Parts: sequence; C-alpha cells; structure tokens
Amino acid sequence: MNPEILTAQTHFVSTRYTTQTPSKDARQPVIEQIFVNKNVSTHFIMPDAVKYSDISTPNVVGDIPIKNILRIKPITDSAGILGYVTIATERQLVQFELIYTTDLHKACKQYEVGKSQNYQHPDVKLSEREMQSISETVLRRKSSNKRIVEKNGIKFILNNVFVATDHYFFDVSILNQSNIAFNIDQIRFKIEDEKLTKATNFQQIEMNPKYQYNHTADFTKTYRNVFVFEKFTFPNDKIFTIELAEKQFSGRAEVLKIKYSDILGAESL
Repeated sequence: MNPEILTAQTHFVSTRYTTQTPSKDARQPVIEQIFVNKNVSTHFIMPDAVKYSDISTPNVVGDIPIKNILRIKPITDSAGILGYVTIATERQLVQFELIYTTDLHKACKQYEVGKSQNYQHPDVKLSEREMQSISETVLRRKSSNKRIVEKNGIKFILNNVFVATDHYFFDVSILNQSNIAFNIDQIRFKIEDEKLTKATNFQQIEMNPKYQYNHTADFTKTYRNVFVFEKFTFPNDKIFTIELAEKQFSGRAEVLKIKYSDILGAESL
C-alpha cells in the first residue's frame, strides 16, 4: 500500500459520550475500537468525501483509493493499542482507536460510518454528495424553458430553477444546431444592473457556484448541467446573468438574463 497520509501525534476529541453520570469537569468521550491486522486492509466508508485524515502512529499506513473511503493497514504485528485514526468530511469528524489482533476473523475489513455518528458541522447545510444527488433529481425533470436566447445556431436555455436547503439549483441546457462542435471556454455568473444609462455607473458582482454537476467542456449537439449556489437575493433593478463563451474567438456567445421573479418562483425539492 502506498501511504499518502502523513502520520502525526495530534489527537482529536470524539463527541460520542457514555451514558454514565458526568463528572464535575465534563463527560468523558468514548472512542470506538477497531481491530486491525497486518494481513487485512480496513476500509472506513464515509457518507461524504474525505477532506482530512490523520493516523497517529507510523505503525499504520493508509490512503484514500476513492474519495469517500479511507483504507488503512498495520505494518507491524505489535499487540495492543496501535494508535488512533481521525477522519473528517465537510460535515463530520470521527475518531477510532486501533487495536491489533492476531485473529484474522476478528480484524475489521469494512466499517461504514453513519451520518449521525460523532461531530456534525452545523454550518454545512449540504455536502457535495447531497448536492450531487439533488442535481441528479433535477436532471430527471422536464425542462420548463424559463428563459431562452438563441443566436448563430446556439440555443441557451434556463430549464428550471429549484431550491433545496437554502441552495439554488440552476438547470441549464445548450443546444448546438450547427455541425460544428462547441468548446466551452467558460460559463460566468453575475448580478448586474438591468438597465444601463449614461447617468449611472454600471455595477456588477461576479458569483461563483458552490457546485456544478457536469464538468464536460466539449460537446457536439447537446449539453446540460446544474449549477448550485447558496441562497442569495438582489433588488428588482438588477438581474442575474449566465454568460456562455466559446474557446475560439467567435460570435457564438450567449447571455441568459434571469429576473429575481424567476428565482422567487423556484420549485422546492
């Protein structure tokens, strides 16, 4: 196994507590024990992508073969407590005590961590996996064609707007009616003045999506994607724009102009 996780002597406090009466100082956390063996790989399966991990001993190595799985294995057969492993996702932090066992049948091969286990980050309302799942639900919905612009054989469509857990999901399609493939340079999002007059200064604020479902940049005929933003508002004299640009210098550029009323009419998921 190629270890990609640096070992350290930092220990984190688990928030799983005993049912015993707490002392005057504080209730003492209980860390769950996991039995390991040098001939068995132990896999911790997290509900979301692993963002951080720590193994407190050089006698255990580990890596992340898939974004939501931490794999560990001892490189020693020393009996007893080997150390601790800490795993953190966007919303969650868990810690386990690693105990070496010579019994291969007792060694843990797979441990699935539930969403309710240990510390839950209160400020993260939707994890990346949850946004992915909701986006897949959005893509199964039929387009309502809320906004459409068309020029030079390119039709740029706002299919739907949905809201879930204080996040907006913008469902967007591009239809290429020509025989020339389209190579997306960028899709930009802005809040800007709806009307520009000589007496006023043009104002715009660029917005960055928190998540996008599809990272494909090149397509021949059809493209569909979902972009996720944390809830935002803007006054009626401004609009939310989605700008499409092609990699090559060309006239195949489009701008969808979305009014706040379109967002207020978002369907709840």
